[in-house]
Amino acid sequence: FEKAINFRLVNYFENNDLFHNKQFGFRKKFSTGSALTQFTNEIIEALDESQDAAGVFCDLSKAFDCVDHSVLLSKLNDYGLKGSCISLLKSYLTERKQRTVILKNNTRHFSDWKEVSIGVPQGSVLGPIFFIFFLIFINDLPKAIDKELILFADDTTAVVKRKTSFELHTSLTDTLKDMERWFTENGLKLNLDKTKIIKFSLRKKDESFTFPNQIESHTFLGVKFEENLSWKVHLDYIHRKIRSVSFVFLHLRDCVPFETVKIVYHAYVESILRYGIVLWGQASEIRSVFRLQKRIIRIMTNSHPRSSCKTLFRNLNIQTIIGLYIFESLTYIHSIKNYLPHTLMFQHSYNTRNRSCFRLPSHHLTSYEKSPLYVGLKLYNELPILYKSMTLVNFKEKLKSELLIKSFYSLQEYFDNPLTN
Repeated sequence: FEKAINFRLVNYFENNDLFHNKQFGFRKKFSTGSALTQFTNEIIEALDESQDAAGVFCDLSKAFDCVDHSVLLSKLNDYGLKGSCISLLKSYLTERKQRTVILKNNTRHFSDWKEVSIGVPQGSVLGPIFFIFFLIFINDLPKAIDKELILFADDTTAVVKRKTSFELHTSLTDTLKDMERWFTENGLKLNLDKTKIIKFSLRKKDESFTFPNQIESHTFLGVKFEENLSWKVHLDYIHRKIRSVSFVFLHLRDCVPFETVKIVYHAYVESILRYGIVLWGQASEIRSVFRLQKRIIRIMTNSHPRSSCKTLFRNLNIQTIIGLYIFESLTYIHSIKNYLPHTLMFQHSYNTRNRSCFRLPSHHLTSYEKSPLYVGLKLYNELPILYKSMTLVNFKEKLKSELLIKSFYSLQEYFDNPLTN
């Protein structure tokens, strides 16, 4: 029953375009990867325009436990949920009671029952979706905060961009005040002491404009961001994490079927390599991670430490880290191509190859050419036309099979040996 209500509610908000376009959680075709890519593109574009940018990573106190039922129902009503629908949701939320049980000397002691008027029902299908309806799927926060927002459930992040450090400092101060006021008015508490700020800049560090909670790096949705937007810290983390499990394959290869070894590889190695790779796939530190990946492949197959891995990757149907980067970058562009600005489209009706290609975004700095959008478009333009008309499911299936055959070791190999129909 809860799943049926959940399905109807989500469909109602999706079909009526009520979800905020910067909410990436609990929605079809959106993910943490979408949120991370949006955040990274915002920062890179600001730096390319000679601006300073700051990421404000909000910390909310027990957000799920602070949802006021009356406020939630009022907001749902504002979105057109009325009559029997709102009555059903009201009955679901209200007249819930709880009590405390204490075990002492093998005897259970009970407190009095108390009605619960805040918080979402824990352990239910509807719990998380109700929280999103209250906090995110409304226009209150975006209207109150005139900044770029990245919203993923209770992870709320703002991007502030200004031309100078002084202007950025002033804007950050105002943004934090506005956000704290909005959260307070809506029954939530913003922990300013735990809210972190990273200032992204290509200029020399200005110590005269800093915040108490300003830090050099921060983990956002599982990816470690640094103030210079390099990926050294994150790739060092990936290297350590994968290296810590590499020895496991020495033991597994001799005691379990090889298919089981591959399952472990996909779970503990490839999943780590794949996550967020569209962000850091151009970093120079990727070479050391690639060497580690090849070392694990050799261990899995009991190959000589210096033997070539290219054939091994093909025989095992395992993507190289470069192949994963190409796959995720192309999938990213294919999924958003219909929403890209018209300025990136070639505007003519002639039946030429360029008709299915995109213009690369204009930019000022070479560092912009490592951005997810720029790299993705550049790779996408090299695809055969057949790929570009496919559904996302068929696109991913076809692309994966072709990349497994190619086993690219570099992006240059991809450009020199393009995929075929």
